[in-house]
Amino acid sequence: MDENTQPNLHLHAIPTLTIFPDASEWIPTMGMTPTETRAMLATIARHPEVVRRAAEAGVLVLAGTDAGMGPHGMVRSEFGKSG
Repeated sequence: MDENTQPNLHLHAIPTLTIFPDASEWIPTMGMTPTETRAMLATIARHPEVVRRAAEAGVLVLAGTDAGMGPHGMVRSEFGKSG
């Protein structure tokens, strides 16, 4: 990004990456149509790349947690998932 043409928006993101490896098991149970399910799974598959590109574009990417979605400490594994 060229800082002369892009406004400094001070954007922050706290993405969720840890729960996605199991998504192919639980997304189809959410009552969506097959087309919606495929679209959701495709979106999830692109998510790490989107997070990486956001960081490269200057978005401050922070680590958060989905406490209750898995064992304590899972957030550590998210750091390497965005490339």
